[in-house]
Amino acid sequence: MFLNSGYRKSGFADAVTPCSFSAAGPGRITAAEWIRTVFHDMITGDIYSGGSGGLDASIMFETNRPENVGAAFNSSLAFFANYYSTRASVSDLIAVSMYTATRSCGGPVVPIRAGRIDATVAAPEGFVPVPQNSTGTFENQFARTGFSTSDMITMTACGHTVGGVHGADFPQIVPLGSAPNNYVAMDSTIAVFDNRIAVEWIAGNTTDPLSVGPSVAASSNSDAKVFGADQNATMQALTNPATFASSCASIFQRMIEVVPLGVTFTPFIVPYEVKPSDLQLTLLSGGASISFTGFIRVRTTVRSASNIASVQLTYKDRTGGNACGACIIQTSSVGSTTGFDDSFTVGPSNRTSDIPLNESYLALMTEQFYSFSATIPSDTSVSSFNVVIDLVGGGTELYDNNGSGFPVQDSIMLQSPQSCLNQGYLTVVAAVSNVLDILKYLCSAISTPHRTS
Repeated sequence: MFLNSGYRKSGFADAVTPCSFSAAGPGRITAAEWIRTVFHDMITGDIYSGGSGGLDASIMFETNRPENVGAAFNSSLAFFANYYSTRASVSDLIAVSMYTATRSCGGPVVPIRAGRIDATVAAPEGFVPVPQNSTGTFENQFARTGFSTSDMITMTACGHTVGGVHGADFPQIVPLGSAPNNYVAMDSTIAVFDNRIAVEWIAGNTTDPLSVGPSVAASSNSDAKVFGADQNATMQALTNPATFASSCASIFQRMIEVVPLGVTFTPFIVPYEVKPSDLQLTLLSGGASISFTGFIRVRTTVRSASNIASVQLTYKDRTGGNACGACIIQTSSVGSTTGFDDSFTVGPSNRTSDIPLNESYLALMTEQFYSFSATIPSDTSVSSFNVVIDLVGGGTELYDNNGSGFPVQDSIMLQSPQSCLNQGYLTVVAAVSNVLDILKYLCSAISTPHRTS
């Protein structure tokens, strides 16, 4: 979510930056496809059957259905697969894609909580709205997932402010050969998250292919059926830019939190002010010393990077004492990363407070990375550390992980230089401090479903 551009970026936002981008080339907008993927996965929820379905990644099993026509869903899921892990479910990644796509296009912040559980089978067929449905059918489909008529209108307008309709998928709406790349935009600002779709609808000059044009004769003018469902009351309200932004943030958050019964959400995901990462202990040759390396990420969204004089670690020995002597490790600035809403930077900050919301990039967040590499005696080792930020002009900030220190365990140390993964075979070399830890390690290795040697 946070490390979008620069040093140690995650790369997740690359697929939708800028908003108009698509790796598939002209006529595709990945940001729009991610938003559609969220909707098509969520809309299979059913509050009347005890809370089944919803945003659970069941769309993985549903992409061959006529109601999910097009390449958008498979291409989106293929990208998300690069980030899937035991700690990041597909459904959580789909939720994060809503935040990422919306912000990349200049839209509002969609708060994200994790904890979703992926489905293992498809949801019932026929739950996803299709253009030829009646207004009453649309209202029933949205009501099944807990949304009112006004919610339905808001969700559709917010979901359709970016992107358009493909003639290859809907020739009755965009006849083949009738538009460049057989693609017609929903509003006049195809790759900007704004309220033009509402403004143009109310003004009567919309070119939305799901409201006017061939879709009318084909009874596939679904946006017109939805937008007029309450005599334009909701669409009139959405012509106010502030109302549109706040309404979209709210409806999108509600969308991604339609989940099966039994899912427990984490707290909202926010970046830490200070976050250690990639901590690694390695026993050096001879066994007398240990290498301790890692990174310290410092958020500089509020605290300017130019106000940071230095960052250091103060650590405790293996027993939690100070047998290590001074017990101080210095760090070095190594790079900066930029995101949509925070910043993690190195050196003087170039951040301004009035960067416009547009499709080029939203550099409103920076983080600064500091690396460290220290050699410490094996007999004292390390058990935890605090991070101290020295400020220019005097003063310090202490980060001690809520008083507990950031923990480091040295009972079993992965020896990265001697370990490797080769053609599916994982060779792990570990330094183990005592017999009891050896037994624990062996038991863990035996129960782990990986091939080890």
